[in-house]
This record gives sequence, C-alpha cells and structure tokens, in this order.
Amino acid sequence: MLALTVSVGCSTANINLSAPPKFNGEKFAVNQNAQLDNWWRELESAELNKFVEDVLDNNLDLAAAAASLKAVAATTNAVIGRHLPAVDLGFNFGKSRTNIIGLPIPGAGDVIAIESDRASFDLSLSWELDFFGRLAAEENSALARLDASKADYVAARLAVSGQAARTWIAYIFSQKQVDTIEDVIEIQRQLLSSITDAAELSSRSDLIFSARSELLATQNQLSQARAQQQQLQQALQTLLSSDSAYQATSSTWPQVRAMSATTIEAQLIARRPDLIALEAQLRAAEAQVDVAHAALYPSFSIGIAGGTNTDELSSLLDGDYRTWSFGTNVLAPLFHGGALREQESAAQHQYSAASYVFGQHCIRAFAEVATLINNERALIEQTTNLTKLNDLSQRLIRSKQQSLSLGAGNVQDVLRAELALKQVFFSQINVGLFLMQNRVDLHLAVGGGFTQ
Repeated sequence: MLALTVSVGCSTANINLSAPPKFNGEKFAVNQNAQLDNWWRELESAELNKFVEDVLDNNLDLAAAAASLKAVAATTNAVIGRHLPAVDLGFNFGKSRTNIIGLPIPGAGDVIAIESDRASFDLSLSWELDFFGRLAAEENSALARLDASKADYVAARLAVSGQAARTWIAYIFSQKQVDTIEDVIEIQRQLLSSITDAAELSSRSDLIFSARSELLATQNQLSQARAQQQQLQQALQTLLSSDSAYQATSSTWPQVRAMSATTIEAQLIARRPDLIALEAQLRAAEAQVDVAHAALYPSFSIGIAGGTNTDELSSLLDGDYRTWSFGTNVLAPLFHGGALREQESAAQHQYSAASYVFGQHCIRAFAEVATLINNERALIEQTTNLTKLNDLSQRLIRSKQQSLSLGAGNVQDVLRAELALKQVFFSQINVGLFLMQNRVDLHLAVGGGFTQ
C-alpha cells in the first residue's frame, strides 16, 4: 500500500537537481532545491504525453511566466550592479556671450559684448564602501527573490501541465460516458417497444409511462454529457492557445498502474515549487532585516574624478589643463523620528510572518498528500468492487438469456439486466476518471514523479 513517511522535517536541503525546464528550446535554471520531471509519462499514454508537451510549448500563460522570470532576473542584475563602483564619462562644450551696459570706458560705446568658450572632459568614479553589510544584504535579498521567481515559474509549469493532464483525462472519459449513455438509450428504446407491444394484450400504462420517463431522463443526460464534452474540448484548445479545435485520436481507456510497492517519502514535499518559493521569500525577508539594521549605521563612500577644463576646444586634451579631485563621504543618521527603528521592527515582523506562512504550507502539503493517498485507496477499493459487480451483472444477463431461450423468461428481463450492466459500467467510468485525476493531483502534490 501507499505510505507517507512524515518523520523528515520540511527542509529543502540535499535535494538533487534534475534537468532545467525548457521553454521553446530556451533553458531556465531553477532553484537548487527544485526538481521538475516529466511526471505525466508515468500515466503511460502516448497521446497524453504529446498533448502536455504541446501545451508546455505553446501555452501563453506559461510564456508570460517565462517573461516575468526574465524581468526579475534583469532587475536582480540591476540591483547587483548598483553595488559595484560606478564610472561615468562626461563631455561638455559651450559658448557664451555677456553684455555689459553702461560701463564708462571711453570709446567702447553703451554696450560691451564679451564672448567666451568653455570645454570640459571628465572621468569620475564613485563607490559606496559596505562596512556594515547593507549592500550585501540588499544583494542577498534580490537573489532570494530571484530564486522565488524561478520557483514560481516551475510552479506555473507544473500547474499548467497538471491542468492539461486533468482536462485531457476528463475529455477522454467524457467520450466513454457519451458512448455508454447512447447505448443505454438504445436499450431503453427496445424496452419501451417491448412494453408497448405487451400492453396491447393487457393494460400496462404505468410501465409505459415509467419507461418513457426513464428514456427522456437519459436523453437529457446525454445532452448534458455532450455539452460538457464540448466544454472540455474548448478547454483543451485554450490550453494549447490555439484557435483550432482539438481532436483526440486515442480510443483506449487510460488506466492507473497499481502503486502497492511505492513509498512516498516526506523528502519529496521539499521538491514542491510553491514551498521552494516560500522558502526563498523567507530568505529574502531575513535579508531585509539585515538591510534595515544596517541602515542604523553610517554609510561611507569615496569619489575620484579627473579630466580637463579649458576655454579652447583645441586645448581639451592638453595636459596643462588637467583637473582632478578625490574625496570621501560619511553620512551618519542622527535623528529620523524613530523611523529607522520602526523600519527594522517592520522587517522583523515581516520575517516572522513569512516563517509562519512557510511552516503552515509545509503542514498543508503533508495533509494534502495524505488525503490524496487515502482517496486513492478508497477509489481502488471501489474499482475492485465494481469489477466484481460487473462480473455478476454479466452472469445475470447470461442467465436471463438462457431462461429466454428455454421459454421461461422474457425479453424485458434481459433488457433490464443489460441496463443494470451499463449502469455498472458507467460507474466504472466515473470512478476511473476520479482515480486518474486523483493520481494527477498526487503527482502535483509532491512536485513531480514518485520514487520506487
């Protein structure tokens, strides 16, 4: 039987990497504690494999998630770049004219015009020295947020693949449901015809009314099943981000392979991308506490600049006009109305909140896996019972047919036995659907495939 081992804590340490996920041939490196594999292949359906892979290559929601990941990566690089020395190159050239009016210079007139040129060329460097770790903490926070974004992308990919698998499975089973309902309608029509023929010899209006009511109810069920099948087909088309209707080619009924020898260990929970993202957010919140604490201390920076400054553009590169400067800057917070202390307190509370959220999600993850395992056990038991009931129903049909051949029975008994068998088969379809979708949810709950 399936077992859930919960003796291992919810830690993301010591988890091996699988191959990075791909999107249209482009690789995205994931968090070192994330693992994503082609879990849907364990359902052993070639058409399902192709459909899920087509969805992952074409789904626009996943493309948006990939673009968001690139944006966060670029933002992270920008944060890291701001902590490195900044070098700027400047060039300036200008002409000016100044009018001096009323200056008492003989023969100069009422207005004296003075024109001048000014050219400068500067190269400067500025760098903040991280004596108290504020810049390093900001970089750690940005990197942790990038890890969270990578895990969010993995979670989006996992969610899309899970939705694709669940929808495809529901669509395949809906075809079986429609076919079964159509068979039931045909049998009900034969039964109604048989009852109507028998009514000519005796009054059986109540049986006719009942048979017609059942036929109408089944026809209404068929209409609903076809509408649901159309909705599922539209959902498959939406997942593919395509304007062409999806047509399934598989005629086989997907089956869930027994997992009686499988153990789902608690370490698999650590592969879940949502927990990886929360753990990264927790590290980012911890780094923000360090940022807020370092803001209480002075900041140090140095600046170096050199260049030329001249009145003649032709002399811009002349060494005689060189200029340079060097300086240090110290900025110490003295009084901010308690704002810096409150910012540190807020960061500490944010860290506490993130740790509580992470812990609660770990607990929910264990509970989710345990619930899905219990559901699978119950569904497997139902499948076994329905298989036995199917065998009994087939025996009953053979018995009724034998009695009819010996003149001891009637057609209506055979038709009712066939209806009972179809109802059992319809229940098998529904339980099979629930079992397949529960298995998909179990894969999603552990973040991928199982270990044997």
